[in-house]
Amino acid sequence: MFTLVNTFFTLANTMSGKVKLLGGDYLTTRRTKRVIMDETILPDGRIKREFTDEETGERVGSGTHGYRNTTRKPRELEQPPFVRVWMPNLLKLVKGKELKQGEKALLFDLLVFLDWQSTMLVHPEKGHAVTARDIASYLDLSVGFVSETLTCLHDKGIIGKFSAGKGRPHKYHLNCNLAFYGKNMNDMRDYERFNTDCAFSPSIVVQYKKEESGFRQIRRDITTNMLLKKR
Repeated sequence: MFTLVNTFFTLANTMSGKVKLLGGDYLTTRRTKRVIMDETILPDGRIKREFTDEETGERVGSGTHGYRNTTRKPRELEQPPFVRVWMPNLLKLVKGKELKQGEKALLFDLLVFLDWQSTMLVHPEKGHAVTARDIASYLDLSVGFVSETLTCLHDKGIIGKFSAGKGRPHKYHLNCNLAFYGKNMNDMRDYERFNTDCAFSPSIVVQYKKEESGFRQIRRDITTNMLLKKR
């Protein structure tokens, strides 16, 4: 509920009377007062108006009227999960022309691989950490292009990569100062990875809290299956 306007106007004919003059004639008198109107939108969309005498502060009337159209989106019972993209840091990438066109395109595609409340890139349906080959297969792109572009994004601090051992394929993380899937961070080491000696210097450093609830155990493939069932 919030007040839209605070309006002054003159309310005429609020008080009237007759004064008898000599000779039997009557002179009609009329007094006016300035009134403050407060208009408030109620949660159900109706408009409530309250009228107050400007001079005395006395409340002289009130009423609720009709329905007002609103541009506010109604809350859904179940809101699908969504990825948050941090606008100041996105603008830095776009305006600074730090990425080539192919790198921008792949970066957008990588959003579908974000794990829940983590920076790790995982398979959208199976939930396991993805390699360059997995990403290329899912997006129907060449392994060479994906591998080369991921290396460029890594060198620019957009992507983090690690290997479980010599000869093992790299696994990938996406910089949480650009985009994040969820609210809190399951593992704060993901956060530290992109805020210590990172090639990308964000316009703002996004602050995350560590996830302490049992919600952290929800896997990406569970949320994906929830979406698939709704189709």
